[in-house]
Amino acid sequence: MTPRTTRLALVLAFLVGLLVFQLWLLGGALELALGGTPGALVPIMVVSGLCFVCAWGLLRTIRGKAA
Repeated sequence: MTPRTTRLALVLAFLVGLLVFQLWLLGGALELALGGTPGALVPIMVVSGLCFVCAWGLLRTIRGKAA
């Protein structure tokens, strides 16, 4: 494998991990909302937003390497 391919595989692995974590957060948020505990939703939304920003940055990294 070339170094470029290795970096791409590593970035994609991190992206998959972030997206799985974000889906897990979504499930927890739904469970809390349906269980009647909406107070804990704000921290979950903040962490989910951070995951989104990290994933966006990783995608921009891939796009920059492809050019």
